[in-house]
Order: sequence, then C-alpha cells, then structure tokens
Amino acid sequence: MPRRKGICIDCNAITSRNNVLRCKKCSGIKLRKNPEIDRKQYCRNWYIKKKYGLEPIEFEAYWIACYGKCFICEKNMEMPTKTRGQGLDVCAIDHNHQTGNVRGLLCNACNKGLGFFKDDARLIQKALNYLTT
Repeated sequence: MPRRKGICIDCNAITSRNNVLRCKKCSGIKLRKNPEIDRKQYCRNWYIKKKYGLEPIEFEAYWIACYGKCFICEKNMEMPTKTRGQGLDVCAIDHNHQTGNVRGLLCNACNKGLGFFKDDARLIQKALNYLTT
C-alpha cells in the first residue's frame, strides 16, 4: 500500500510523512527555543565561539575593522555562509596555533598560505628572498 502524502500547514509543502501536520523542516523550526534564529547561522556562531572564543559581535567588529578586505592581499572577502568548505575568497579567522589568540580576518587563500608555511616567519622570509632573486 503506498504511503499517504500530506501537506504542511506552515509552508504548504507536500510531505511524505504519514499523519503529521508539518514537514520535517517546519517541525524542527517549531521545536526550537527561538525559531527566529537561522539554524545554519546559529551553528556557525556556536562553532566560532567554541573554536576561537569569539562572540558574533566580536566577529562583526573584526569584519568592520578590516572593511571586509583581506589584511594581506587586500581583496574583498565574502561573509561565510557555512561552517566549513568555503571558497578562497571567503573570510577566514586567522589565529596563532600555539596561543589560540585571534590575529584577524584573512581570505581563505592567504590563510591557507600561512598554514602551508606553518606560521613560521623564517620560512616566509626565505620564500620572499627566493621570489625576489
């Protein structure tokens, strides 16, 4: 016997869930303490707080201070939309791996470049000398 489909009372989407009033997305929103907050943004803010100790307002302050431009290459950056898996022009939080202190915001390309040099100023200076000879 085929499953009976219903219609969500919130978004009018056709749902395959049997004998329920809401689709999976709408029922998840209804169960949240504050349904006004976007789940993806909430997860991103939680991740930033856990990994870097930054509140959303502190992240915004870093963003405003750098005018949305990478500190190294000065290209315009995009605000992150997901927790991981971003393009090279998306903003990344640069931090010292020994102390955990946040240094600022860089584009993913520059942040990865520093990571490939293991945040070692001596290696970066040798690379600069190599490029200028």
